[in-house]
Amino acid sequence: MDSKTMLVLLLMLMALFISAAGQQTADGWLEKGLALYAQDKYDEALAAYDKAVETNPQHANAWFNKGNALYDLGKYDLSI
Repeated sequence: MDSKTMLVLLLMLMALFISAAGQQTADGWLEKGLALYAQDKYDEALAAYDKAVETNPQHANAWFNKGNALYDLGKYDLSI
């Protein structure tokens, strides 16, 4: 492989690693959930919020947004 191809592959690998690493924190999962929620993908956002509260049960913003996603899915009793 030439050096340009190697550089492009290395940059792509680094971007993938950084993206995956961010989602391993509660804040990373929250950000993913917020992005999905903004696209009206409430089920997927809910899964991301679940990962956030699983990672950090004290994360108030994750709980709050999980409640919003549950509400928008019509799961009113669970959203409280």
